[in-house]
Amino acid sequence: MGGMTPHPTASEETLHEPRLWRDQGWTARVVKNNDDEGWAVEMVKAGKPKPSAKTVRKPTGGKWPRHPANRFREGSSYGTCFDVLAAHPDGLPRKRLVELLAKATGKPPKLAAFDVQVVCSARKNDQGLNPFEGPRNRSCKHGFYVERVNGHVKLVLPATTAKETP
Repeated sequence: MGGMTPHPTASEETLHEPRLWRDQGWTARVVKNNDDEGWAVEMVKAGKPKPSAKTVRKPTGGKWPRHPANRFREGSSYGTCFDVLAAHPDGLPRKRLVELLAKATGKPPKLAAFDVQVVCSARKNDQGLNPFEGPRNRSCKHGFYVERVNGHVKLVLPATTAKETP
């Protein structure tokens, strides 16, 4: 972003790029967060010397690659939770899943626990129908279920989509 002036003026033109946005006297840009390995969005009002706001959120695509069977919206907490579960084929303790999701999304553990609960609400259908279409929270997608044994959770996928990701 080499040519960007540190203090944009109100007369600068509108610009909408993936890492730089300028409109209505505001400039927002993606910057490296020096506090951790994540990125931040810095917002500057035209003519102001300091950023007005800095929102920090760690990227979710790096450590937890998107699983091909993930039907949640890309970049969502539910999708990240699914990807964390998929990256642990033997499952993991629910508490550890909450910790990993909180770290990956930048959410407080209490809010990450809600997202884990939604994804882990997917249960096996035991009524002779498709086991991947069982009961679940209304925000939870179909096509998988989660086995729960003594606080340990494990993602179960149909054999056709349960491919190992590199």
